[in-house]
Amino acid sequence: MDLDVLYEIDVPRPWPGSPPHGQRDAEQRAYREAVEQIRLADRMGFRTVWAVEHHFREGRSHCPAPEVLLGHLASLTERIRLGFGVTLTPFGFTPPQRIAEKVATVDVLSGGRVERGTGRSTPMEQAAFGVDRERSREDWREAIGIVTGMWREEYFEYASERFRFPRRMVTPKPVQDPHREILRTIEILGKEVIPELARYVPRTAGA
Repeated sequence: MDLDVLYEIDVPRPWPGSPPHGQRDAEQRAYREAVEQIRLADRMGFRTVWAVEHHFREGRSHCPAPEVLLGHLASLTERIRLGFGVTLTPFGFTPPQRIAEKVATVDVLSGGRVERGTGRSTPMEQAAFGVDRERSREDWREAIGIVTGMWREEYFEYASERFRFPRRMVTPKPVQDPHREILRTIEILGKEVIPELARYVPRTAGA
């Protein structure tokens, strides 16, 4: 049986000490402990570690840059797969070209151990980034295709109502060729897309 672990880097309150020092100490300890636990999971044969991308969720999730954590883990682990669970993909969070670059870089550093999930985030986070929630589902789908194209094609060019990208070579390319099936994930309350999500789970469960 394959076992995975998921990290949001929870830093529950109350934080000891006066602000902001208590927060800093608690966050540093949470990251240190997470890295130690993941190294142990690697030695014990766990299949994948997933690092969640969230923003401004105080106390619950202090992991806004999973690519940094996973890149660090690439040099400290040998077998465990490194999962982006998830990258926030609608336009406004991170441009598709930056997602393609960051995920592929970790894949290179890890020797081809990356898994990638995508999501739309929460209304609170969308508001802070100026993401239009009404358009986020459409943007999410479009951005998934753009990132995939940037990995597959030597030179990529794209133009639509929502996104334009001149002909460029996006580097690096992932080690995994073709890249592993993209795992589409969504915030837990996104009931309107559960049927769509179910279409993809069987195809990736044994990947």
